[in-house]
Amino acid sequence: MTSDYFFKDVSLLITHYNRSSSLERLLKTFKDLNYAFEEIVVSDDGSLPEHLEVIKELQSLYDFKLITTEVNSGLGNNINKGQAAVTLPYTLYVQEDFVPLPPFGERFKDALEIIKKKKDLDIIRFYSYIKYPHLIPFEKGFSQMVYKPWSLNYRKIYYYSDHPHLRRSNFIEKFGPYTEQVSVDRSEYRMCISFIQQRGKGLFYNDYLSLFKQINPEEEPSTTIRGVLTLSKNPFIKFSRDLYRQFRYNYDLRFLRTNHGFAIQSDIAKLRKESNSFIDLSKAVLNKILSLYVRIRYSGVSREYMQFYKDTYYCQIVQFRHLLQDFFIRKKYKTISFNGEFAPELQFVLPFAYWHFKNGTLDKTRSSKYSKELYFFSTNHEEAFEERSNEGNYNFEIPRILYSQDYDIKKWEQVPLKQTYQNLVYVYEKPILIIANRYNMEWDDAPVSFLSIPVLDSIIKKLSGKYTIIYNRPRSQNITVDDSVIYDLHEYEWLEQEHPDVILMETLYKENKAKATNFNHLQLMVYANASHFISTHGGTATLASYFGGINLILSKKGPEHHFKCYQKLYPKLSGARIYHAKSDKELFSHIDNYLSDEKTLSRQ
Repeated sequence: MTSDYFFKDVSLLITHYNRSSSLERLLKTFKDLNYAFEEIVVSDDGSLPEHLEVIKELQSLYDFKLITTEVNSGLGNNINKGQAAVTLPYTLYVQEDFVPLPPFGERFKDALEIIKKKKDLDIIRFYSYIKYPHLIPFEKGFSQMVYKPWSLNYRKIYYYSDHPHLRRSNFIEKFGPYTEQVSVDRSEYRMCISFIQQRGKGLFYNDYLSLFKQINPEEEPSTTIRGVLTLSKNPFIKFSRDLYRQFRYNYDLRFLRTNHGFAIQSDIAKLRKESNSFIDLSKAVLNKILSLYVRIRYSGVSREYMQFYKDTYYCQIVQFRHLLQDFFIRKKYKTISFNGEFAPELQFVLPFAYWHFKNGTLDKTRSSKYSKELYFFSTNHEEAFEERSNEGNYNFEIPRILYSQDYDIKKWEQVPLKQTYQNLVYVYEKPILIIANRYNMEWDDAPVSFLSIPVLDSIIKKLSGKYTIIYNRPRSQNITVDDSVIYDLHEYEWLEQEHPDVILMETLYKENKAKATNFNHLQLMVYANASHFISTHGGTATLASYFGGINLILSKKGPEHHFKCYQKLYPKLSGARIYHAKSDKELFSHIDNYLSDEKTLSRQ
């Protein structure tokens, strides 16, 4: 790459609508300044044919990925689909009516270096109409933005901005998608609210007019139309407008739930047109009351966990709506739909569905692909979702979501997966030991809780004489993936060379002697014949807890520790004996106590 500035790991994301000349000017300016990016994505919002023709000509010149739509759907949708097309860790977001200025290259190098080093940073802003009101000097011309809840400067709301900024490409996963089917300003405003509520962190470039210039010529004017009252400089109107913003912004910061119902995805965006504002307001007030209650009752709890305490109470209140149907009428009515992550589905959704089945009120279940065998009891099950998502976890129709301070769940029934899938195919001379591993991105960073090759080597050498060891780490092609990236541990080749007696779950799937319909089905059949498990944090450990016996879980950190999931929830799944290890050393101590000792084995 001959460019003076080649920004590796960065996607340039440009949103565009009916301003192809402006887009050309932006791309040409980047090229003229010798700024190059590993990837360029142009997201077009249903522009007119004459503009699309120009864009396609530009595509051959500037080599970008073009994401289009047949119907103009607004900026929120345009950013959502554009960001979804990004494949690199960092995104520089720029709208088509901006152009970079010569100083930008060096400052962007600085910003990229900072965001890679500072893992808690979410965005770095390069342009603004106004200076953010609360700043602390940082370094290299940047300042840290500080959100002050009780500040009377309503401009504190603009902690986030749609103006040019660098962000991590998982931004939408963390703060939710942009609200669709609303105005440009409303979409940006709701992202500002979400960014603050989710405790986003960002930097602001002090000389904020020196890196980009916004250009709206007469032949391609701004497509954003603002009302007269918004733009008026009349002193009385301006005073009234500022007073309104003071109250409205602070109210929304405390009440508006952007992450559950407002920042909606494109496939349900149209439903917002039929939404009931009174219901939305009622939900907001209820959430505020619950927040206050949690803060008073659990004053010693870290703020990062209080959300889960509040969500538990909210879920309980939602269930009151179904009191008559569930306990008195008791006819089939309940549709349970879930596209969240694997662990909460096993912990809360599947037992909830089984309770409704036993109660006679289950009508239909909907989940991700490869889930039919989990819902074996449902006569009407639909594999409706191609992927799992973190947003899908927040389904308040389920009695619990993610983590809870209370596992005394009334509508929750132990699901007999072991009894259902036990078979005569996967039977061996020695008892089966399942080693269920994972090597995934955790909390948007490197893997934490996994069985490394040296740890695997020690486990296998210690236990291979007593057990038939079956090793399982599902790869992405065999399961329904979620937002977590699956990395390669390179242990399969090592196992085949160093420990050929270890049976790989993948090998069993290739043989498929039991005629399993998919990899999940095979896992259920093999696990059902086992009573000894070593597993790792997340859905891997949850599944292994469904089959009784002993499950040693390696989990080095996570909210599960605070909420005592391994002590209070996981044993409920099947009556299994759960032993939690917070380190490799503690795991081997559990192995010695519960899997290696001959007296222990004789009692099992």
